[in-house]
Amino acid sequence: MRYCNATGNVQIAMGVVAGLMWSWQGQAHEATTTNENAVVSSNTVVITASRIEESPAKIARSVTTVTAADIRQQQPSQPVEALRDLPGVWIQKTGTGGGTPIVRGMMGNQVLYLVDGIRINNGRLFSGPNAFFNQVDVGSIDQIEVLKGPGSVQYGSDALGGIINTRTKSLDYFPTQAQYGGRLAGHYTTVDQGSLGHAEGYVANSNFNALVGVTMQKANDYQGGSGEGELDNTSYEARGLTGKFQYKVREGHVVNFGYLEETREDVERYDQSKRNASGIPRFFSPEETRRLGYIRDVVDLDSEFISKLETYAYGERYTSLSDDTSESTAKITKKVTDSTQSQFGGGIQALTEFSDSVKLIYGADGRYETSEDSVMQYITDKTSGKVKSTRPYGKAPDGSYDVEDAFAMVNWDVTRKLRVNAGARYESAHLNSDPDVYDTSPGFSVADLDLDKRWDAVTYDVGAIYWMSDHLAMASDVSTGFRSPTYSDVLSFGAFTYGVNTPSPDVDPEKCTTWEIGPRFESTRLHARVTGFYTWLSDLMTSEPVGGYVDLNGNGMEDAGEASYAKENSSRGWIQGIEASADWQCLDAWSIFGDVTATDSRNEEADEPLRFTPPLNGRLGFKFAPTPHSWWIEVYARMVAAADKVAAADKSDPARASDPAYTYPSSSNPPLRSDFSIPGYTTYHARMGIPIRKSTTLFLGGDNLLNKKYREAFSRQDAPGINFTIGAEMKF
Repeated sequence: MRYCNATGNVQIAMGVVAGLMWSWQGQAHEATTTNENAVVSSNTVVITASRIEESPAKIARSVTTVTAADIRQQQPSQPVEALRDLPGVWIQKTGTGGGTPIVRGMMGNQVLYLVDGIRINNGRLFSGPNAFFNQVDVGSIDQIEVLKGPGSVQYGSDALGGIINTRTKSLDYFPTQAQYGGRLAGHYTTVDQGSLGHAEGYVANSNFNALVGVTMQKANDYQGGSGEGELDNTSYEARGLTGKFQYKVREGHVVNFGYLEETREDVERYDQSKRNASGIPRFFSPEETRRLGYIRDVVDLDSEFISKLETYAYGERYTSLSDDTSESTAKITKKVTDSTQSQFGGGIQALTEFSDSVKLIYGADGRYETSEDSVMQYITDKTSGKVKSTRPYGKAPDGSYDVEDAFAMVNWDVTRKLRVNAGARYESAHLNSDPDVYDTSPGFSVADLDLDKRWDAVTYDVGAIYWMSDHLAMASDVSTGFRSPTYSDVLSFGAFTYGVNTPSPDVDPEKCTTWEIGPRFESTRLHARVTGFYTWLSDLMTSEPVGGYVDLNGNGMEDAGEASYAKENSSRGWIQGIEASADWQCLDAWSIFGDVTATDSRNEEADEPLRFTPPLNGRLGFKFAPTPHSWWIEVYARMVAAADKVAAADKSDPARASDPAYTYPSSSNPPLRSDFSIPGYTTYHARMGIPIRKSTTLFLGGDNLLNKKYREAFSRQDAPGINFTIGAEMKF
């Protein structure tokens, strides 16, 4: 499935960059270099926090935005890389193709992912590290909004730690005279000889516009820091397609059509890749594809009851092939899983403006999911070479999952200085499985796996923001969240990082309540924000050993990673933290920026830290930009303390191993540190933008400039060494 080699990567990337250096006459769009490092500027518009367009300055909740300008400057190869420097967000890597955002200490299916306001979480999204957020074409992204803290009132289940809403590019205008144009962009990275090329074109007239984009990408195995050399099994390939179409029925009435597709091939994982003696990687994903199509109808109404009405419907399909290979002295056992998850949904939302100061947003949503897996096992006799294929026992049954809900939120400007918000949602989730005999595993019959379950939940959100002066405000909010059990929680069966999941049919929803408070200061030269939060957690699902093991490699004995686990609502606890950021334009051309995040947690049942609690971390840097549209340069340091909060389950996590590629724990692969901590580090980075003409900009970047060898907390591979990026874009 590899469509170009390393030499081809260089030629493709450099060809794109060289081509962009030429002026292409047409309707040029002026390149911008505004800096939006740590704090959302007052003219940014976000949707996620209240489901309507709002300035973050009017939102009591903590919202951070990665703008189009940020993405252009950073030149990320994957969506998750654009979030790395946001306060309150930590990035975990399980394989280069992976990348899981940890938001306020929560990750996986405890964070809700949206694309253009449509959820991509499904019933097979599991609780640990996953690649869901990276299954979006990075070239299509216009803005990423991160709502930190519970978002269940806004979008329902899963939003315990927060919501990450990726907004894709859209024209959103209808010129009186026909226009057309486009954009070419690309970059090359030295650490992995990686290349990314993106092309898009648009056409627009007075009642119709369309934008289509294509992205092609390849990353080879990358080099580690300080002489570590190449890390095998860290490569992947991807291609994406985006189409956005808008039709203006009349003034104030627009119908939107969207289609997004992302295919990733040959996605390799470094962790446990050298566990098998023959060198066959333990985990490998030959192909995975996400397709999402939707229609959204938005109309302004001249009515005293409804000011704006929005209806939408969508269909989504995710397919994947994955290999799990285990080896004994006599045979090689490869289990191939072919998964298909489909999701269909829709909803209606209305806006009623009782006055200039009171807005009510309300509506209903629903979705229907199906999940299907087929599993085949291939056993190769190492002596004779003969291959025996079988259909193994033990997998998640096929089935369906449907959800219905209703919500209401109100924003009330009580006075010129005080705004209050409140909201509530009712949601009902229903799981129905259809097992057969091959779905059963030891201890479970078909009857045990034949489930028809429903979970109901009510959540609320109350907050306020008070302006003490034109520039200084104090914001506070209390919100609740829940996460209904999913297919992955209840019925999954199979290997994970340090054991084997078995079905857990009796789990209940997870719940949380978060209180946050903090001051904000925004002026022409200074943007600053401090937020403190405390989250109470109850009925948390944790994987608990249930005795026995599953003989993955068929050698007749229990090996590392074969112990049986099941999920139980066995934990309660808390997470607390402080997030602070500032951007100060100290002189006309100079600005200083920085941020810091401190997080602590406790599992009160086990009397230990909760897993995946990020270490103390922050940034400090400066930027020089002579004029708003001239060249600019930015230099900063990323500083991270040791990850020394260790839970019992962490001691079996390959992220703590000396080398995550080998079997862990084992006598030949001890922990990275005797106390199971992960050392802290400081790395240095630089970026530069050079407008060549109004339509063309060159981007240069350098990461880990001292070529330090280090590992980001919870990641199951060491971080890349020194890396230089050369990129360019041209608008025409």
